[in-house]
Amino acid sequence: MSWSYRSDRSDEVYANQPGPAVVAGDSQADSPGVAAGKTKVYAVDGAIDVRSHNAVLTKGSAAAMTLAAPTSDGIEIKIIAGSSFAHVVTATGLINDGLTGVPHNSVTTLAFLGSGAILVSYAGKWNLVARN
Repeated sequence: MSWSYRSDRSDEVYANQPGPAVVAGDSQADSPGVAAGKTKVYAVDGAIDVRSHNAVLTKGSAAAMTLAAPTSDGIEIKIIAGSSFAHVVTATGLINDGLTGVPHNSVTTLAFLGSGAILVSYAGKWNLVARN
């Protein structure tokens, strides 16, 4: 099943498929699988892509993720716990979280589905703008 608001169907979205919705024509050549504002699922320990997207952490135990320095200002990464574990995202010396002693090294989700954090890049650091 698909739907579109435009007569040329350039914004066509396909539903009833596993995973996130796929929007026709929406991609980034430099990174297949992660277009700006899209969702990428991380089921194992590893590195989080350094581009704007929703990073859903679904590992069946606490994930140990890394995040490199941002490549430009304005990158927004939403980290979302897709499993009920306290996932740790480490970006050594790169996280400004509004607490004394910044920059810090990590952000940890709560051990509940849907917990998470929003990081926005500025001046070579990741700025924590929201966390639940």
